Amino acid sequence: MKRLKIFILCILGLIQASAQEPALTLDKCFNMALEHNQKIKMAQQQLGAATELSKAGRSLYLPQISINGSYTHVGKNYKYDLTIPEITLPVGELDGNGNWTLPVSMWANQWATLPNGATVPLDAEGNPFDPNTNPEKVIPKEWAYLPETPYSLETNFNDIITANAGLVQPIYTGGKIKETNNILKHTQQVAGAKVNLQESDILYETEQAYWRIVAVSEKVKLARQSGEMLDALVTRLENLYNEGLVTQNDVLKARVKQNEIKLNIQKAENGLKLSQMALCQLIGLPLYNQVFIADTVINVENVASSDTTLAQGAIAKRPEIEILNHSVGIAESTVGLMKSRFLPNVIATANYLVTNPNPYNSLAHEFGGDWNAGVVVNIPVFHFGDKKHTLEAAKHEAEASRLKLEEAKEMITLQIQQLTYKGSESVIKVELAEKTVQQAEKNLSMAKANFDEGTITTTDLLEAQTLWQKAMSDYIEAKTEYKTNLSELKKALGELTKENITNNTK
Repeated sequence: MKRLKIFILCILGLIQASAQEPALTLDKCFNMALEHNQKIKMAQQQLGAATELSKAGRSLYLPQISINGSYTHVGKNYKYDLTIPEITLPVGELDGNGNWTLPVSMWANQWATLPNGATVPLDAEGNPFDPNTNPEKVIPKEWAYLPETPYSLETNFNDIITANAGLVQPIYTGGKIKETNNILKHTQQVAGAKVNLQESDILYETEQAYWRIVAVSEKVKLARQSGEMLDALVTRLENLYNEGLVTQNDVLKARVKQNEIKLNIQKAENGLKLSQMALCQLIGLPLYNQVFIADTVINVENVASSDTTLAQGAIAKRPEIEILNHSVGIAESTVGLMKSRFLPNVIATANYLVTNPNPYNSLAHEFGGDWNAGVVVNIPVFHFGDKKHTLEAAKHEAEASRLKLEEAKEMITLQIQQLTYKGSESVIKVELAEKTVQQAEKNLSMAKANFDEGTITTTDLLEAQTLWQKAMSDYIEAKTEYKTNLSELKKALGELTKENITNNTK
């Protein structure tokens, strides 16, 4: 007995602890959903990747430095057989500076005196010439003969090592680097807008799930209340039947309705569990975790009327429009990229090469190096229309992007107008449903009084209860539809954002 008391106390303690668990507000659900959602995390990772690519694009303006090295082992030595053919060379002498020269005293040419008294040499054909202008016509007195001489050259190295440090600096690329950076910046902005879009979608889904729980909870209460009313009616009819005041058919009708209500209660409770599971999945709680919602009743407020200013403000806030704006920017930069293919490219280069064996010292077994610097210019001339057609294709794509943007703006304006009308209609629908509930309650009250007086049958009373239950159900559905429309309107206006939720929780 003592153990049973302890067990009961423990169960009561657990129940009390769970009852003290703080209820989830809508803003709390928003924050939990933003922290948990995997799609948002994936979009954030894509934003990080786009940001890094944008940083990489800026590095294209800077010089690219690389170092290359190689080692080659040669199995055999290289052997070269060379032959110097026989040649004859004029014999001259060295001047005071050590330069070879052929003085006049060593010429074999004949000389002639011109009418003006000047003496000039004659070539082999006897024509006078100027040795400064035609030195090849000078005839040496003596010649040296060199016979044909064979030579054999063989390398004596088997290991070749090379290393090169190079620098490439773009000077002018026709705008390629600039347009590439513009595309990467727009891509980064698109990734950021996709994060906002995912956040807006998850906030919308969370709000829908939250109010669905509230609505289904009201349906559960309504079903249970209807069940209690029918249980009391069945008990009363059974007593009246025992007294012979009603027929057995009246009792059976009430029992049939009672069973129907029990089934409705079970369906409503199952719907509540599924709605709670859907919210738990969105906010990152275990699926079978029982959640407590702070709101128990859906309140209805008037929906603001739409105008041009409201639509324009929404267009500026919507992440879809931001994505399309940057898509237009990407398309325009692509056009610029295609135009740059017609322009020249100028690139500066600098290198330092080290090799072993040393080619600058008779291929000695040592390291020798040298540097070089230059400018490379590439000018496109003709490519059979390839660049022209790709440029025209890019222009068509850019125009298509602009048209898509304009269409999206028109569709958003239309969407906001439709949702505004729909929201206003839902407010009227709630008001009419509330009046219907009041009338159904009055009708049910009168039916109960008339049944007590015996002026109406059991069927009439059951019908009055059914009408009341339907009126209450329609009222709950009207309020749920109102909340759904209001959430859609907020999303269309671009108000379901992480910034707005953060400001509301402060």
